[in-house]
Formats: sequence, C-alpha cells, structure tokens
Amino acid sequence: MSRYGPEDPSVLHYQHSHISRKAWAGQETASFNIRRFEGHFWEIDNHHRRVIDYVCRFGLGGVLFCGKALDVDHALITALVERWRPETHTFHLPVGETTITLQDVQVLWALRVDGVPFTGNGFCESGWRGLCEELLGFYPLQSEMKENGILASALIHRMAIEPLGDGLEDEAYIQRARMIVLVLLGGLILPDGSGCKIPLMWLTQLRDVEAASMISWASAALATLYHNLCEASMGKRSDIGGPTVLLQLWVWERMPTLRPDFVAARIHTNNTPCALMWTGSYMINRAPKHSVRHYREQLSLLQNNQFIWMPYVDRQLPDSCLDMNNSWRSVTYIVCWAIVEAHEPERVVRQFGGTPFISELRDWGFNETHFKTNRRGKAKTNWAVQNKAYIQYWERRSEFVTNAYMEPLADHMQVMRTRQYMEWYFKITITYITQPGRLPEVGMNTVASASTVQMSVAFRVLGYRPLLLTPSIVDSRSLLQHSRFQHLRLMESHRVAAGNPSYVTSAHYNKGSGGRGRGIETKDNRQRSRGNGSTSSGNDKINALGRLLTRILRHQASDLNLGMRNDGYVKVQDLLKLNLKTMANIPLRSHTVEEIREAVRQDNKQRFSLLEENGGLLLRANQGHSIVTVETESLLKPILSPEEVPVCVHGTYKKNLESIRREGLKRMQRLHVHFCSGLPRDAEVVSGMRRDVDTLIFLDVRKAMEEGMKLFVSDNKVILTEGFDGVVPVKYFQKTESWPQRRPIPF
Repeated sequence: MSRYGPEDPSVLHYQHSHISRKAWAGQETASFNIRRFEGHFWEIDNHHRRVIDYVCRFGLGGVLFCGKALDVDHALITALVERWRPETHTFHLPVGETTITLQDVQVLWALRVDGVPFTGNGFCESGWRGLCEELLGFYPLQSEMKENGILASALIHRMAIEPLGDGLEDEAYIQRARMIVLVLLGGLILPDGSGCKIPLMWLTQLRDVEAASMISWASAALATLYHNLCEASMGKRSDIGGPTVLLQLWVWERMPTLRPDFVAARIHTNNTPCALMWTGSYMINRAPKHSVRHYREQLSLLQNNQFIWMPYVDRQLPDSCLDMNNSWRSVTYIVCWAIVEAHEPERVVRQFGGTPFISELRDWGFNETHFKTNRRGKAKTNWAVQNKAYIQYWERRSEFVTNAYMEPLADHMQVMRTRQYMEWYFKITITYITQPGRLPEVGMNTVASASTVQMSVAFRVLGYRPLLLTPSIVDSRSLLQHSRFQHLRLMESHRVAAGNPSYVTSAHYNKGSGGRGRGIETKDNRQRSRGNGSTSSGNDKINALGRLLTRILRHQASDLNLGMRNDGYVKVQDLLKLNLKTMANIPLRSHTVEEIREAVRQDNKQRFSLLEENGGLLLRANQGHSIVTVETESLLKPILSPEEVPVCVHGTYKKNLESIRREGLKRMQRLHVHFCSGLPRDAEVVSGMRRDVDTLIFLDVRKAMEEGMKLFVSDNKVILTEGFDGVVPVKYFQKTESWPQRRPIPF
C-alpha cells in the first residue's frame, strides 16, 4: 500500500490508525451496524396525557413530540465516519471543517443544553430490581434483567399491556414517564454496545423530576455521539452507537445533495423542533444512495454552494430550542457517565455566522487509549467523582464561549480570511480518501479520488480555481487530452507509485515572460529542499512538549505518582520516564533534558521554573495548580504590604458578572484566584489573564489584607490568593471596568 497522509501532519496525528487508510489501500469499508432499538415503542399510541406531561418535565418532550425517526442509512453514516477526525471532533470535508454541535442537538430535538451533566454512581446498594420496583412500579423478572440493566423489550411490553387510566396517584404517572425516558435514552439518544439492555444506573438520576429537568441532555447525547464516532473512525468497532439518527438529521439539514427524495416537500412548522420536519415518507428511487462508495464520492465532490452553514437562521423556534447563554459556542468538556469528550465550536465558526480562522490544536489530555473508554469492570465507579475535574470545567462553560472571528467583516476581509483558512486547511487535511491514477467508472458510483484529482489538478495547471469546478460544468475526460495535464498526471502517478508519504496535488505551473512555461514545481519537492530540521517543526515539537508539561505539573502529578514536593517541584528524570505522548504524537520519554530546558526558555508565559539540586534537575509550574498537595507558602512568595501591589486586577467576561455579584470570585477547581499586576496589554503581564477579556475587576488590596486575606506572587508575576474558603467576596472589589474602553461598570 502506498503511504499517504496530510502535507502537514501536526493536526491529524492519528492518521496511522484511521479507518480512511482502508479505502486508500483499495479495501471496501463495510457498512457499520447501527445500534438502535426503540422501534416498537412508537407502536404505543395511548400514553396518558399526564404521563406525557411528566416526560416533558423530565426534558425529553421534544424527542417524544417528533415521533419515530426514519431508518438510518448505514452507508451514509459509514462514509461520514471515514471523514470524522478524532483529533478535532470535526468532519474534514472539501468545504472545510464542520461538525454537529450543541446547537444542532437542541434545535433538532429540543434537548436542554444548560444544566448539570448526566452522570452519577454506577452502583446501587439496595439492588437494581428493588430500585425498579420503587421508581418504575414493578419488580422485573430475572429474565428481564441483564447484568446491571433491564431489557428495553420488558419496558415496552409492560407499557403496551398496562395502559394507565385517570384518577391515579401522581407517582404512577411519574413511574410510567420514567419508563418512556429510559427507552428513549437507551434506544435512541444514548444507545451503547449492550444490545437491547438499558443501564439501570441511569434510573438513579430520574428519582426526582425537578432535579432531572436540570440535566443537560444535549451534552450527554453529543458526548455519546462523539465518542462512538471516534471509536469507529479508529477502527475499534464494527458497529456504532450514540444518536446516529441525530447525525443523519444534521446531514439532511446541511447537505441537500445527500437528502432522500421525500414524497412531500419538507417545510418547518413554526415553534416546533426541527427534527419534526424530517418525518414522513421518502421515495427509494436511487439505489446508489445506499452505497458507501457513492456517499464517499458525493462528500469528496462537495462544494461551498452545496453546504448550508446556517440552516436554522430563518426558522421560528420554540424557547426549548433556543440558546439563552451562548453555550452553543462554549469550548468545553462534555460528559455522560464514563464518556468525556471535547466540544470545539471555535473550529466551525461559520456554523454560527463567523469567519473561519486557523485555530490551534488544543491539548485536551486525550490519547489513543481514550477511545477505548467504557464501563466494563467498573460497575461500582462513581462517575461524578471520577470525572469531577471535567464536570467542573463544564460548570464554567460560560467562561469559555468563543468570540473569535464572530465580528462582522467587510466582504473583501471575509474573503481574504476564508482564503487564508482554506490554504492552511488543505495542508493539514486528507484531500482524497481513495487513490488517484485511474479513470472514473461510468455511472453514479464513480471513484471520487480519480475524477476529483484529475479535474482539480487540471484546473491548477490551466489557471482556474478548483473550488468552482463541478462535473456538470466540465467533463474530466476532455481535460485528459491537454498536454500539460497528461504530463502532470504522469508525474502524480510516479509519486504515488514511489510511496510518497504525503499525497499532495497542489502543483504550480509557472509562466515566464512571453507565456512560456518554466516548468512544474511540486510542494513535495519544495518541502524536501528545506530539509527535515525546519524551525517550524522544531518549534511545534517544543511547544507541544511545553503544553504537556503544564498539564502534568498543574493537574496530574499526583495521579502519575511523580512524588511532587510541596513546593511543586518534580524530578525531570521522572517526567521523562512517563508513558505519555505530546500533541505532536511524540512520546515524552523520547525527549531530552535539553528539550525540556528549551521548552522552559520558549514559554512566553513563563509558566515553569527549573531548579538544580544535589546534582539533579527539578521542574515545576509556577502557578495554576489544582493538586492539593502543593502548599501555597512553599510555592509562592507572600506579599507583605499593599505597597508591593499598586495594581491588582482580575480579567473576566461581562456574561459572568451576574454570578460574580452573587457569589464573589471563586477559585473553581484550582488552588487560587488569579490576578495580574497590570492591564492586558502591559508588557509585564505575561500570564494570569486571557487577552480577550472584556471586563476588569480591581481588588482593594489594602482592605483585603487588613481583614486577613493572604496574597502571594508567583515567579511569573501572577498574584494569587485563596481568598476566604476559596472565594474573594464582592466587598473587596475596588472597582469594575469594561475593557478596553475602561468605562466604569456599576457593581
């Protein structure tokens, strides 16, 4: 098999294990089996109105209202998995990165976004059958149980043969509503690999109706979908769980060329969830649509005018489908019991009306073992405790709302930024899933790589823009007669045959004076001429090392048994023994002491300190810890007088002011509340405040110290305090201003 990959591998560092390699090798990807088993539930049409009311109060009324979804197209989901990138939680399509976000989940199914994560204890002391009797109203037979779950068929059968009448106690209707919620969760929203079994640990979170109504069902659904897509794309499964129905609805909303032909036109009904629009009957008159090869080609040929970036913008939606707190654009962790995934809407800002930009690859602390996460052998785990750090991050989601490139731009600026993004994007992505070098077959199921590479290369050679090329406009076979194209095609075939590690079709035909061609220069040749030791790749390697060290030293040293001292120092030689990889996919143990020194030197936020002691080298993070074994007095220098701190300011965002007014400044999961000794643009402020803050809170240092608050300063000049019991009360605020306008904000 020819080796291939992106020109710049800094983003797609899991490509060596990705399922798309099978298609490149000429192996046909078998369609994934779709896990879904709520079908017979929809045959029950006599649910009592009070039961439906309680289902709505639990938060699943939108899903129930939309009714039975159409069958999932296994081939479509399989083709999407080939385009899914676990590194970024996005689909890599010819139009750029795109993904299903919290917005889509809420708009389509009216599932709540803002709320507490769906998680809890996986163990029940009283026994699961006893819990069923208490909360579902019946004691299940042993044959209806499977390990720590209950068969969906048992719940559906009981609802079908025992309809509820009027005049019953409230608890009877609540118990029946819990059955419906469990079936919808296990069969449609959160189906997993347990067959038709519904985990009864979910029932523990449905005890109290009001508490359950505050669960973020949308984040649970999306986390489950992301996790299953990641597993499938890494070749870990032959079937796929999660809300694949939701993913299919997302495709139909945004890619009209992949929709089936419905008998009646699809029109959104005002004040209803958008999923309702995609029910009904459609005509099965194009058999190739159920072919993985067909969908693979259609995705490879997708153009900008065939992708709808903002499908919901003109629809009149109910309040249950609206985002009240900008959580749709929050860059945060999303949690569902054992599953933890990353939500990165900043990578797809065009879906929110923004301009695409080159976003950094965030270090979420995941590696390849993350995609194998499951509950097997962990029946007694309290997942709320296990994933506490991620849950706390979710609780602070309002602090991480992406505002990057959301401002309106003049048309020429928007075009320029989009062009810059696409130039970068085509370097870091896999442009073609299957190998070029052969003519497309006749018919609908042509091989996308062959037709696409021929036409796109030809357009570059002939001086046209490849994004404007469509099969309906240009016949790729006619282009083969052009002499320049024949020459370039020959070169491309030689490169593929030679096992080129990065299949790049971006070639340049340079014209000199008088229109005479000077020759053809490929990007691969230019890359080879630079050599392998470029400054850019070296910086990326060191930068990734610094990010990993920051995470370890601030948050993970105790879990990794590094023997961290109370002043935060650990031995560098112990760090270099860890079996971890950086985001550049380089094992930590392959780095050297000198590279760690270089990571410290290059860190522009001065987050590290090195210490040579007794012939050994030690390293620590200067601040930002969540590890409780670190002692403040040993880590930081105490501030003894208010005169030492003429300015003490905390940066935040206007959207957080209401909660700060009520509760003060809280340290959250870290050991300290962070302040700076200057404003965001001051040269001496290198750490302790984000550059995009829009609100400044100034601390009355004298008053705070006089009343017993201890303040400290780190080696990188960040001012830190534990406050009182982890909180800096509002009464110690000197003033609050907007930034950068510096206008007073009443507080």
